[in-house]
Amino acid sequence: GQADFVSLHVRMSEQTRGMINGEMLAAMKPGSFLINTSRGPVVDEAALTEALQRGHLGGAYLDVFETEPLPSDSLLWDMPNVIITPHAADNVHDWVPRFAHMFVDNLERWNTGQNLVNVVVP
Repeated sequence: GQADFVSLHVRMSEQTRGMINGEMLAAMKPGSFLINTSRGPVVDEAALTEALQRGHLGGAYLDVFETEPLPSDSLLWDMPNVIITPHAADNVHDWVPRFAHMFVDNLERWNTGQNLVNVVVP
């Protein structure tokens, strides 16, 4: 794999169920990130959890899950390299302007050698 980020945007069907499985995750570039805002069952969560645990993937942003809400005993909850949102990725009106402002602010800080804001260190 060559991509640093793989973002899923597919409909749920029998052809897409489990499309991102252990084999596909292993083919991803080491350290890359998976973003799923499409449908939960597209990703094999057990395979994803394993790929994250062994450090093959750098992280994941998950807005949808095989079972919703994500079960409280899911290992994904406690992974520092996983961002979990409650099936809210389509609600962009609230966060896009704020995110865009933070991005531009951090870009200016980066270009001038200043410390970035909202940095999360696992």
